[in-house]
Amino acid sequence: MPLMPTPRHLLSAAVLALAACSSVDGAARAAGPGRPFDLKPGASATLAGGGTLRYLALVDDSRCRPDVQCIWAGDAEIALEWSAGGTAPARFNLHVQPASSRHALDAGRQLHLIALGRGAAPVATLQVDAAP
Repeated sequence: MPLMPTPRHLLSAAVLALAACSSVDGAARAAGPGRPFDLKPGASATLAGGGTLRYLALVDDSRCRPDVQCIWAGDAEIALEWSAGGTAPARFNLHVQPASSRHALDAGRQLHLIALGRGAAPVATLQVDAAP
């Protein structure tokens, strides 16, 4: 005769399933220096060396569509929030254009927007590097 799951077993399975979903959908992730990582809008990353980075939203996207020939490639901008060491969160924006794709997080680190997907909620590929 097969064993029937008890309510305690079902509760444990539900908790494990929810935990797995939260990590897939972008709950806090660890991001190491010099290693690209992806964030979806609303997701956060805990950075090696301390601090939390949150991708707030796509602000603007005027990039040329891939199937169109344009004179100018355009630009896209995302809003981010940085918090570290118990200080108030600081908001800033990054662009896909190289001149505006970096932001100093603290005295030793800078954040770089490497790539940005397409659509209403594009995935951002970011990297933390040593500050120059």
